[in-house]
Amino acid sequence: MKEGAGLVLGPLILGAFLALPNAVAVWRALKARGWARTDGRILDSALDVGISGSAEDMSEHLTPRVRYSFRVAGAEHIGGRIGFSGFGSIEARWLTQHSVPGQRVDVWYDPNDPTHAVLQRYPSLSAVVQLTTGVVLLAIAVPRLSQIL
Repeated sequence: MKEGAGLVLGPLILGAFLALPNAVAVWRALKARGWARTDGRILDSALDVGISGSAEDMSEHLTPRVRYSFRVAGAEHIGGRIGFSGFGSIEARWLTQHSVPGQRVDVWYDPNDPTHAVLQRYPSLSAVVQLTTGVVLLAIAVPRLSQIL
């Protein structure tokens, strides 16, 4: 490997790791902007807590779970998708604390397939930040690839 390859490959790999999944999430959210809205009700919510890492370096991962019901053309549906991207711990806590059973919510659904529904049809802040960071890293690394090839 040529000298300085790590300075190019590191940002390239990290940029791709950040940009690709978040680009998909943002694209799906933008596509859902044309979905229809209906009233729904929160059925239940919970915060799943996952722990990873070693005893010295433990990391907590929070995943919000929200179930809701809604009607389309007289048929009742149960949804569980909140949005199209993951959530940071602050967002996850906020979502579950503010999703009270019986609460009325806007549900956005695909008119062609109402089983595809979300509560948030916009990307999360963390997805936008990660996508932007990934694109910046790729913009830095890609022009420098010729230096190490």
